[in-house]
Amino acid sequence: MQLPEPYTENGLIPDELSDFKHVKAILENPGFSMKVARYIGKPIAFAIDKIDSESIRRATSEGA
Repeated sequence: MQLPEPYTENGLIPDELSDFKHVKAILENPGFSMKVARYIGKPIAFAIDKIDSESIRRATSEGA
């Protein structure tokens, strides 16, 4: 039976600490695909908001 590795000062074994550091680096530094998705998503969100605003304006002005 293998004994568990020694824990670090925050209660994690070294492998867990290494995994958390890796995940933290990924989350703090988005990759190219996320940057592109964010860049493309802004105009799409603006267009959707604009369409909704125009539709509401037309729907409310037709009854007047």
